[in-house]
Amino acid sequence: MKIRDLPNCPEWLKIARTQHASVEWADRTHSAVRWRGGVWHGGEWLGGVWHGGEWLGGVWLGGVWLGGDRIAYMAASLGAIPDKNGRMTLYRKTASDGHGLYKNNFLQKTGRVDVLAEAAGSGTCRPGLHATTVTRAWSYLKPIDPTHQLWEIKFKRDDLLDCDGEKVRLKGGWCRKVPWP
Repeated sequence: MKIRDLPNCPEWLKIARTQHASVEWADRTHSAVRWRGGVWHGGEWLGGVWHGGEWLGGVWLGGVWLGGDRIAYMAASLGAIPDKNGRMTLYRKTASDGHGLYKNNFLQKTGRVDVLAEAAGSGTCRPGLHATTVTRAWSYLKPIDPTHQLWEIKFKRDDLLDCDGEKVRLKGGWCRKVPWP
């Protein structure tokens, strides 16, 4: 059924940006939404069961993904596609001196960087190395500052811990400083 026809529809689903959505309740208690198809353009997915459709943006905040590897799917939507060696490429930014913007005790280094991180699938707003597209790295979270440093990160699937459609969380990767485009 259409979102507007779902009885007791949660507010987060009503305000999401969707197209041709097909939804239903996953259980009789109306505690979990089941997404059957359509296009999710944006918003926060706050739980339920994803059965298919196309994810084009937004933030995954929990639920069950039935349709393959959710983390790899969402990373691919950011452009993280494995090359012939199985490496994917995304970007992050730091302060001009290489220190983290949120953890200023973190100093970005060139070469292989491994960090202590929580388990795979536990969310993106957790300890780890965070990366995204160049555009999002430029503007994401902190105000735009042309003195911030851009870093390219190459990583493999086993380094990829989570992705919410906006950014990835990694346990490590090969890092190098690159100029802003």
